[in-house]
Amino acid sequence: MSNAISVELAEFLVSAADESSGEIGIDASYSGRCMYGQTCLGLTFENIQSAFGLFESLRYFGSANFVNLTHELADFLAGCSKDGYGYGVILYNTSKSWPAEVLLPKD
Repeated sequence: MSNAISVELAEFLVSAADESSGEIGIDASYSGRCMYGQTCLGLTFENIQSAFGLFESLRYFGSANFVNLTHELADFLAGCSKDGYGYGVILYNTSKSWPAEVLLPKD
């Protein structure tokens, strides 16, 4: 069973995806090779360098929990696997899920 990321990190990711003009996406039910139907949280990027831009964006998110969010984002990314995803890449963490309280951005 996977653990949901915090609501605040999810809200930041929605904000980052909305502001990225399509460079960043959220796949709350990614199921890749050898996952046998298991789903998890994945973040899609046009290129892998865009993933590191999330830390810069986090500085401007305006959260009083900046340090905690930075650690949570780093922990999420450290536990990720990478796969090709159409024209970009997906970083997915099989131990993380999307919190039900946060709506995903519209495509």
